[in-house]
Amino acid sequence: MQLVYLDEAGISRRSDEPYVVVAGVIVNADQKWKSIEDRFIDLTDKYVPDYESTYGQPFIFHAMDIWHGSGNFPRDRYTRESRIKLLGELASIPFEFDLPVVAGYLKKADYENYLQARSPGMKAEAISKWSHAVAFFSAIRRVEHWMKTKAPNEVAMLIAEDTDRVKGLIGALHAAYTDRSYHWVEGAFQSEHIVDAVHFTKKKQSILLQVADHMAFIVKRRLNKCPHIEPLWKKVQPQISYRGVEDYGIALRVPTSDVEVVRLPEPPASASSEASPLQRPVRMPRSSPRIRGRGRPF
Repeated sequence: MQLVYLDEAGISRRSDEPYVVVAGVIVNADQKWKSIEDRFIDLTDKYVPDYESTYGQPFIFHAMDIWHGSGNFPRDRYTRESRIKLLGELASIPFEFDLPVVAGYLKKADYENYLQARSPGMKAEAISKWSHAVAFFSAIRRVEHWMKTKAPNEVAMLIAEDTDRVKGLIGALHAAYTDRSYHWVEGAFQSEHIVDAVHFTKKKQSILLQVADHMAFIVKRRLNKCPHIEPLWKKVQPQISYRGVEDYGIALRVPTSDVEVVRLPEPPASASSEASPLQRPVRMPRSSPRIRGRGRPF
């Protein structure tokens, strides 16, 4: 069984964070989980030697805290050089343990315009939730593609950060695309490999969610064309699984007595054939393409 750990980034104001990202890693738990746990224990001993675990909880290496020198990594205690070195070691974990990295994202402005055109007056909170859900769905289609091509005889289970903000919506979408009790619907995504419910947990209870946190943070910074993220991006890029399955819709069975059918809004189409923002050098700015509705490369 493969375990897929996912986290989000870019969920604050659009003016500050133009992209919403859901990213994470795929882990063969039987072969690699304990080795990764040992790696985090070593990192804790090296960078936080005075940490004493209580109630069995590991130390949390929040990417944003390390990057900004805040939280558990204040600047008066951790120099910029030491924080950059730590971030580099954390960013190297996917390559070190050969963990595939998956990421889904969308540009908030494009998707907000699309939703407002389809549903005038749609509230900002609803737009934010759907944007998060679409980024999640994009990442899941990449998980499915990796499973079909690299582990066709295995199943995968999803572990995501516990957040009340979108847990209900993501759980409903997940239940739809993992329902294999009916025949396939053309154009609708139905997973062959992802099983069970999405398991929501806190970062303080899961070491691998910390890896997902760092992947989401690095991908978000890359999309935002932050030049200082390049050394970390180069460590992550070789492990990214770019392709997703082609099916992009959701088939959902509902009782005939229901008068409303809930479905996933399609992202706006784009005629652009440019490479995605993730594949472009930061030093060569170009206009970002709109989010594609199908599972093509970033």
